[in-house]
Amino acid sequence: MDSYDVIIIGAGPAGLTAALYSARAKLRTLVLERAASGGQMTATDMIENYPGFPEGVSGAELAALMERQALRFGAERRSAAVLSLDLEGGLRIVRTDKGDLACRALIIASGATPRPLGCPGEAELRGRGVSYCAVCDAAFYEGCRVAVVGGGDAAVEEALYLTRFASEVLLIHRRDALRATKIVQERALAEPRLKILWDTVVEGIRGGDAVEAVDLKNLRTGQRSSEPVDGVFVYVGLSPSNAFCEALRAEDSGSYIRTDEHMRTRVPGVYAVGDVREKELRQVVTAAADGAIAATHAGKYVVEQCTENPQPLEKTMSALLEATKENFDAEVRSCGQPVLVDFWGPRCGPCLALLPVVEELAAGFAGRMKFCTVNSAENRRLAIDLKVMSLPSFLFFKGGQEVARLQGEFGRQEIVERIQAVLG
Repeated sequence: MDSYDVIIIGAGPAGLTAALYSARAKLRTLVLERAASGGQMTATDMIENYPGFPEGVSGAELAALMERQALRFGAERRSAAVLSLDLEGGLRIVRTDKGDLACRALIIASGATPRPLGCPGEAELRGRGVSYCAVCDAAFYEGCRVAVVGGGDAAVEEALYLTRFASEVLLIHRRDALRATKIVQERALAEPRLKILWDTVVEGIRGGDAVEAVDLKNLRTGQRSSEPVDGVFVYVGLSPSNAFCEALRAEDSGSYIRTDEHMRTRVPGVYAVGDVREKELRQVVTAAADGAIAATHAGKYVVEQCTENPQPLEKTMSALLEATKENFDAEVRSCGQPVLVDFWGPRCGPCLALLPVVEELAAGFAGRMKFCTVNSAENRRLAIDLKVMSLPSFLFFKGGQEVARLQGEFGRQEIVERIQAVLG
């Protein structure tokens, strides 16, 4: 079973920000996502309220930038669907459709999915005119008449986006005022191809092979009517994607996961961020903030667990040779192949986080390079003799002589590059 310091479920803005912070802290970090990165961002044509992009940025572009930044610092990403969690014991077990994974700290960033209307015809015509993503499907409705259901920012912004393609867009809202922000409302009211049907709900969606009409009811007058449309886009809220962790759901909060201000759930070492958690404002910027907070506290938790409960680390180190002052010459200086020596300390968080990486690399470069660890607390004189004055420190030997070293802030990528350079 593969193990990590931190596993993050979900690659939306919350999950990717958590991955960035976790990886930069030199924690072995894995992001699990069954679909494309970006979450709800990818369903948004233009994000205008995320700091740093004065002209706005598309959701897809921002998602790609966030993922690239997290991967740059050493975070890993796997495509897998999470089936369930085992939160008992010291390690958290994540069961996926591609096998089980273990971690010390778990960050749930699985987001939310569009909530359906629940009216007759919706499920039957989904994918045949009923859509939940204008950015994805708008191009199919060039010159057509379409309906958008909802009155919040997402509904109004996507209705405006649809006016680039459709001949007319009907925005159907159950109240007499939109809930979208003022600037978005002003744009909607000024758009000639956007018609708003106030105080109106959808009672049904009709069609054969594709959507043909929506059945409506005016809540103020009780009058029923039908409007011919070629497509219906639904934006009436979100439902949290957390079926795999029912034990953490708070039923009195719409099944969202409840956390404290540090993003901690009621299970130690388990955090929830972004749209999956109970919160007031669901925006990209608040999701990113959630991810940063959770990763910071998860990092502290991992260091505490490594110090108080070192058993998993001892198992990790068992696959590596433990060098000491007494056997250093025989195991390192007299070795016939290149040697990587990892100087670590039992209370050094970055050192502890790198140990699983060293074990993984030892297996990957077996037969080409020897891997040793030195507990600097127990071999202080050896460390001083080799001028190791800070941790973590990786020393590389070839032909009995030190040929390179890594000290300070470095991660898996830097280690691999230095190994390849030493091997030539």
